[in-house]
Amino acid sequence: MKEFQTIAFIGLGNMGLPMATNLVKAGYTVYGVDTNSEAEKKFSQDGGKIGVPTELLAKQVDIVMTSLPTPQIVEKVYLGDGGIVENADSALTIIDFSTISPQLNEKIYAITKEKGIDYLGAPVSGSVSGAVNGTLTIMVGGDKKVYEQALPLLRVLGDNPFHLGESVGVGTVIKLLNNLMIGFYTQAVAEAVALGEQMGVKADTIYDVLSVSFGQSRIY
Repeated sequence: MKEFQTIAFIGLGNMGLPMATNLVKAGYTVYGVDTNSEAEKKFSQDGGKIGVPTELLAKQVDIVMTSLPTPQIVEKVYLGDGGIVENADSALTIIDFSTISPQLNEKIYAITKEKGIDYLGAPVSGSVSGAVNGTLTIMVGGDKKVYEQALPLLRVLGDNPFHLGESVGVGTVIKLLNNLMIGFYTQAVAEAVALGEQMGVKADTIYDVLSVSFGQSRIY
């Protein structure tokens, strides 16, 4: 069974930086990569390692993790010229925490499988505070054996890791359903507050009352 000690974490944004930092705090050797030099500097101050090009990292670490803002960037980092897959060998494991699409999960998996690289699609939910506090929900699709090997790392990052099935895109399906529900609820809140104001009730009053009523939620 694989044991992961050295990690490359690509994407040190609002979510990625605290996630990578929590792995450092847990005792792992973590190399951070981001296009934002200030994010890399902050990660270095927190004990992370920086300054190693992505194409070299693929051969120096046990596992690559990514938390990136768009599907296009995810595809470029993994499948583009000079990307992770081109430079990796079959000993590597990849976990992508980005919110992409099930189809892109499957595309990356098909190409990594040809090289013998393990891949998990693992989008997260829980906001920046969840990333900071290590309480994220992690929705993992892929080979269960790979999931179990990665579980010690996932438990550093979140209180609620779930293995949802062998399909690498199943976690993304549930993450997108989660986002859809957030969108529905946000629209409902906006319409309810606007309707209340039209009927002469102040928005602050609506908020104060509904915050302690059955219609409230963490999103509200």
